[in-house]
Amino acid sequence: MSISSISDKNKYLLWVKAGGNCQYEGCNKSLAQDIVTKRNFNAAYIAHIVADVANGPRGDATPLTFAGR
Repeated sequence: MSISSISDKNKYLLWVKAGGNCQYEGCNKSLAQDIVTKRNFNAAYIAHIVADVANGPRGDATPLTFAGR
C-alpha cells in the first residue's frame, strides 16, 4: 500500500498520456471497455515503479536522479 498519494490532476495526465491503454510492454489493451460485455468502465490502476520508502517493495536506499526516472 502506498503511503503517498497521487493528485487527481496527475492521475488525469497519466490517463491521457497512456491513451486509456495498458502500458505493459506489448499489451496496449483498452482499459475503458470490458472485452466481453463491451460495457464502459475503468480497469486502470496506478502503480509506482519504485517504492515510496527505501525499505519498501522495489526499494533502494539510493534515490533516483531526475534523469534516471
